[in-house]
Amino acid sequence: MCCGSLWRGLSERCGEALIASPPAYRQFGVLAAELGVDKRELLREALNDLFRKHGKAPIA
Repeated sequence: MCCGSLWRGLSERCGEALIASPPAYRQFGVLAAELGVDKRELLREALNDLFRKHGKAPIA
């Protein structure tokens, strides 16, 4: 587990590690499964949405 990340299996690099509560991690996994997408792709989508919300380019 990189950098103490609870997002097990999300990334081997610390630059993509994220800390979340166990319920949030489970819900994230359920959502990825429901949508049929990889957790990394779902996280990229979330980051790009956050960047857009704050007037930044979607570069994730």
